[in-house]
Amino acid sequence: MRLTNKLLFRYPKYYYWGWGKGEWGEVKHREHQYKVWKRIIKIKSAKPIPVIPAKVPENAVVENPNKFVESDYRVNIDYNKLHPWPYELKAEEGTPNDPKYKQNRAFIFSRKTVIYEGFKGAANFCHAVIESDINSPQIVNELEEDVDVSSALMDVINRRIDWCQNDDGIITKLQKVREFPRIDQVPMNKFGIRPERKEFNTLSTFCDATDLFASRNFGFVDRRKLLWPKASVTFVRDGKLVICNLDNEFLTVSNADTTTSSNDPLLSGNMLFSNEIKSTIEKPIIDIQPCNWEICFDKSHFYDEQLEYAFAPQSRIHTIYLGTHFNHLKKLVDRFLKARAVMMCYGYTVAEARRRFGNPLDFKDLENYKDIPEPITTQCVFINQSKQSVGFAFFQLNTLSFDSDIKNQIWFSGPYDFNEQREEIVRKLIAIHRLGAPRVMQKQRITSVN
Repeated sequence: MRLTNKLLFRYPKYYYWGWGKGEWGEVKHREHQYKVWKRIIKIKSAKPIPVIPAKVPENAVVENPNKFVESDYRVNIDYNKLHPWPYELKAEEGTPNDPKYKQNRAFIFSRKTVIYEGFKGAANFCHAVIESDINSPQIVNELEEDVDVSSALMDVINRRIDWCQNDDGIITKLQKVREFPRIDQVPMNKFGIRPERKEFNTLSTFCDATDLFASRNFGFVDRRKLLWPKASVTFVRDGKLVICNLDNEFLTVSNADTTTSSNDPLLSGNMLFSNEIKSTIEKPIIDIQPCNWEICFDKSHFYDEQLEYAFAPQSRIHTIYLGTHFNHLKKLVDRFLKARAVMMCYGYTVAEARRRFGNPLDFKDLENYKDIPEPITTQCVFINQSKQSVGFAFFQLNTLSFDSDIKNQIWFSGPYDFNEQREEIVRKLIAIHRLGAPRVMQKQRITSVN
């Protein structure tokens, strides 16, 4: 059968059934629409433009309108590169073709950023010195010595963690991982517990169980847990914009009004990890030559400069709980996770310092880059599901300046294997719950783990 021009675009098979679904059908449908569109343009361009005579008012200047489009006539349009709507090429975000594109670029840090220099690179940006990479601060060790973990508590934690790791009832589809040498083969669908859920439930188990134990044995303290907090802090360093995204699993917040000041460090509400702040003047910042602080960030375009730190003014961050939050195709190196913990602690302490001593409404204000009259402390508990480990980072902010002789201080403890060293992790977490809490004289609430 000979196809005429009319039947060429309306073949009975495709006119009735359509082009089908899938990649082949979409391509054929797009080619068909393109041919129709090009044919319509060709037909319309062949029609003569009607000339409608009109009377011109007196004293009116008549100009030839063709001179305004004369340059367009000389352009040879390549119709093969044009795409009809809605099949035209859309601009990608972050490219000059994007209507929201800005020439400004910022250094972005998020929980998925890999700092290749590890915690040393993070310490270089935070203007901090590492006091110890294996031991906790002295005050934490003193609080840890008073803790006597009961067998009933460990039994509850063991049963709960076994459920988190193996017996969780929510089974979802896992990511397909192509393994060598079968890179060209698509693996079968697998169902199980996602690593992000295991991390979150394991951290929640350690946090909730130790909080109940500490409240039962050492007195009730106001600790509020915020799930999936959203916060960002913006800096200006060396004339460049730096944005830190402080999203994490959850964090505990304490009421600043309940803290008290005392000469006894065990009764002080604002607990300091070190009272020898001036001793940091003689300690040098870690050198990461030939790299610099920019290695801690991903350079990207940004669209909104007004980033707010939206937390209640009467609250202060006590402990940050951080997970890797990604599918573990391979084991994550501990020094990368330590670097993220340092950046999280630094971001939250800087935000609190700006709120108390600086100008939180304008990150470019010079008041946000000076020494502070009082140090601010926080700690981070991080978990690495790929290595089955839990670690601790302690941070003390002594200055907001990047060039001050006084430096900030960092301590690391761990990471510990939470299958073999659970009791050490529990003892450390109970000490952290007691950290910064005054011994209030009140009736203890009835809480039991039996």
